[in-house]
Amino acid sequence: MKRIMFFIYDEMVDYEFSLAADLLGYSNEFEVFTASYNKSPVKSKAGIVYQPTYDLDEVMEIENIDGIVITGGWKRTKDERLTALLEKLNKEEKLIAAICAGPEFLTDTNILKSHNYTSSLPHEEYVKNKEEDPFPREKFINEAVVRDRNLITAKGEAFIDFAIEIADWLNLFENFDKKEEVRKTFKIY
Repeated sequence: MKRIMFFIYDEMVDYEFSLAADLLGYSNEFEVFTASYNKSPVKSKAGIVYQPTYDLDEVMEIENIDGIVITGGWKRTKDERLTALLEKLNKEEKLIAAICAGPEFLTDTNILKSHNYTSSLPHEEYVKNKEEDPFPREKFINEAVVRDRNLITAKGEAFIDFAIEIADWLNLFENFDKKEEVRKTFKIY
């Protein structure tokens, strides 16, 4: 069984990863679990409280993690343990998926320097707030979803396509028609 970690933190946007978790959880091929910096409850921007399954110290002891999904949110505090995990997963060519502001967690790694990516955080927002832009913009692509080898990134409004790309990367669909059938199921309008 493949193990996929969903990284959670205070003021995260939980709807951005809920469909991905649902698709993987229903498949019976994946163990989906949550992890955070510690085991304290995490409160999403919507006000829902989540209890992390593991803290990052425990995650570092898990021998086989097949991927990580990181949602966007407001309190994006970086931690060297998460950076180390991301670098390890990238070296092993495991799934790294980040949506909306989630790719900012990747800026302390070399992942965004070697992969095309997107994000909901434009360069202009950092300039307006008089902050240094942490993103290597030469690999930025202004698309809803960008998939480059083991990295899948998306803008927040593309959470359905983000979930479908994650499921596709993990070979959840038998063929392209099945992938499109799922897309049509969730994108009715």
